[in-house]
Amino acid sequence: MPQGASSAQTGGSGLWTQGLSVPALLHHQAGIHGASLALSAESGGGSRQRLDYAALCRRMDAAAGLLRQAGLGRQERLAIYLTNDWAL
Repeated sequence: MPQGASSAQTGGSGLWTQGLSVPALLHHQAGIHGASLALSAESGGGSRQRLDYAALCRRMDAAAGLLRQAGLGRQERLAIYLTNDWAL
């Protein structure tokens, strides 16, 4: 797919064209590939951290719960500013 083009613009298909949210897509993938690798990144000291789909969903749901506790509601926008590294 060309950079910046949507699957609808290029005639593509798949889960992105079904109007699902990112959390819904991730939960869908976790249901299919739960123990498969979802993310892998270097962390401090040159070690590599890995998360499977099930663990990634648990972390996503925990973060969403904390945001709800902080007062963020459904359909509200949130900006996230992160460094280009990853620490579990």
